[in-house]
Amino acid sequence: MSDFTLTSLYPQIKTWLDEDDLIRNFHYTRTLNGSDVKLYLKIKSPLVLAGADYFVATFAALGADPSHFEFIRNWDGKEFQAGEVIEFPEVIPFNIAVTGERLALNLLQHASSVATWTKKHVTLANKKKIKLLDTRKTTPG
Repeated sequence: MSDFTLTSLYPQIKTWLDEDDLIRNFHYTRTLNGSDVKLYLKIKSPLVLAGADYFVATFAALGADPSHFEFIRNWDGKEFQAGEVIEFPEVIPFNIAVTGERLALNLLQHASSVATWTKKHVTLANKKKIKLLDTRKTTPG
């Protein structure tokens, strides 16, 4: 991911992380260890994966090396089936993983939901020889 993409996403990601108000939770921030953990993304239903840039930027904003997530950007737009598991090739510190997982997964789920819904309707429209000109799949923020 380019430095420009990361830099442009950081302000919004920071705002969303600040909403969690974890900085004020002394017990939370002081007790999480930094041991390395392996990440897996379990697909629960068929989907078109989308939102990888936000996923990467969330963990990078917390201090993870963005290159550890670069592979997932190649899968934006790829279809996955229920039960598939994406194994991340690199480990990251536990404290970063647990702090970023809620936001990163919510962003990935939302973008993937929009992409999956859009793909479904584009496929249906194509069968009827209808050409969609705009899907209006923008999200505030």
